[in-house]
Amino acid sequence: MNENRKTYLDSLNTLRGLAAFSVCIFHFTNGNRFFLHPEDVFRKAGFYGSFGVQVFFVISGLVIPFSMYKVQYRLSDIKTFLLKRIVRIEPPYLISFLLVLLLNIISSVLPHYQGKPLNTDPVFLLGHLGYMNSFLHLEWINPVYWTLAIEFQYYLLIALLFPLISSKNNIVLVTTAVLFNAVSWLLPDPNFIFYYSFYFTLGIAICKYLVNDLSKPYFLVTVLISLAGIFTQFRLPGLVAGLIPLGFSFISWENRVTHFLGNISYSLYLLHVPVGLRVINIARQWYESESMRYIAILVAIAITLVAAYLFYRYVELPFKKMSQKIRYSEKSGMKMTLQNI
Repeated sequence: MNENRKTYLDSLNTLRGLAAFSVCIFHFTNGNRFFLHPEDVFRKAGFYGSFGVQVFFVISGLVIPFSMYKVQYRLSDIKTFLLKRIVRIEPPYLISFLLVLLLNIISSVLPHYQGKPLNTDPVFLLGHLGYMNSFLHLEWINPVYWTLAIEFQYYLLIALLFPLISSKNNIVLVTTAVLFNAVSWLLPDPNFIFYYSFYFTLGIAICKYLVNDLSKPYFLVTVLISLAGIFTQFRLPGLVAGLIPLGFSFISWENRVTHFLGNISYSLYLLHVPVGLRVINIARQWYESESMRYIAILVAIAITLVAAYLFYRYVELPFKKMSQKIRYSEKSGMKMTLQNI
């Protein structure tokens, strides 16, 4: 790899933390439609935090194939690749599911509870085990889980398509990219990864350029096509969500605060609704003034950060280390590093 190119993309850890935090702000300002006035400036601004999800999709499009280039992934490595991802992602997700279920049970029996009735339908609950709720057109017990379903579809696809994506044959490469993105027009369903294919394609293009597997002309053309597709589907806010990780991929920015947020970003993402939004819902019953409700949002942020850190420390981190211990077969891997893959 060219020494002039970034090999340690520490800024992506920063961006991962900021993206998770922005989604938190979205839910804390817009998750309860009765909490802040519809014309409240913080509610309007907070709405754009929802596009942190699309930022995550670009990051995944970049870091997952980057790790595969590092180990010189082959199709025969598919079991190891999927096992590493499952060990890294699934246990925290399932434990958070049980935590949300427990909190919902407790909340439903408390006096003055004003939320939805507790859903104990077995199909609804068991559908979470295989990310099937989206395909069954069922709600999620935690509204952020739908994005994990998209991510898991991406893991399956990249595991199968990486030999084509990493091909030196430009015809094969272009054909794969065209087919992948064309499905977004044929299957415009947000429950499928193809609906967000231009974001993942953008991340993959950045990855290939950084590892010197894509020439600058092809990189620029792919980026422009991806951004055009994003703008067509998601307009200006969605375009900005694509441009931000594009810029972050070529700078180095991280400090102690962003390092902390980046490390706990997955735990923060999993817990901010069941913990932080629950604080918001309780505060709505107590406080009528806007100023007190702003304070409630700050309290929700603080409590969520503490909960996310504890969850990261005692749940996520052990499985992260376990995933890192799962090794691919010995190969002369490329000398590249990327934090928190």
